[in-house]
Amino acid sequence: MLSRGGGNDVMDVSNWRRVVLDPLAWWLSRREIRQRMQASTAEGIIDAMEQYVGRGFYASIRAVQARPEIVSLARMVQTAKPEVIVEIGTYKGGTLYIWSRCSPKVRLIVSIDLPDGAYGGGYSPRRQKLYREFVFDRPGAQVEFLQRDSHDPTTLARLKKALAGRVIDFLYIDGDHTYEGVKQDYEMYSPLVRPGGIIAFHDIETRSRGVDVYRLWNELKPGRHWTEFVERPRNKGIGVLSVGQEAAGPVSF
Repeated sequence: MLSRGGGNDVMDVSNWRRVVLDPLAWWLSRREIRQRMQASTAEGIIDAMEQYVGRGFYASIRAVQARPEIVSLARMVQTAKPEVIVEIGTYKGGTLYIWSRCSPKVRLIVSIDLPDGAYGGGYSPRRQKLYREFVFDRPGAQVEFLQRDSHDPTTLARLKKALAGRVIDFLYIDGDHTYEGVKQDYEMYSPLVRPGGIIAFHDIETRSRGVDVYRLWNELKPGRHWTEFVERPRNKGIGVLSVGQEAAGPVSF
């Protein structure tokens, strides 16, 4: 019984939430997310992500994306069937969910996400539990979390340890959006992507203060095998490179 007075008769509210409410919120959220995982098309997977409600710490999975663009990339991921996926910038877990569900052969997914700062969202250990549910029906699949600055050399070292000699099939870069930041992510992590693997960048069209992904993207395109998914000029946009394949101009993967 809760008391309005002080002393030992008062049950700490935060402890009460942790002991009583959190297990219930987790049970309801896990049941819902598993029910929504029946979708198999790119559109259905994204619908499931957007419609998921959840409870407590496990509420809401979001992807700050233009729907036609992320649907197109999800279809590409389904075709590629990557086994090793690395995402820089997870935020609310929306794209992490999409890659997990679009990749039936996935063996390892690594989320690199800055806990705070201008380009960091971070997530609690409880959210990690939710994100691991994304591959509950993928036997042997693992989800690893590096809640660290992607520009820190020790983060790269930890990623290499998690990869254990494997190469990346799909690298998604949606972290630091400054020119220097996104360039450093590309230069540090692209060498780990296998020939024929894909690297995707978000916000290649956005033109706003502190968002300069478009500058790096325009530098990378010449002489490379690339494609773009752009719903509206100067707004969001996704660019995709195929590693180790050269081509003049835009092509279809």
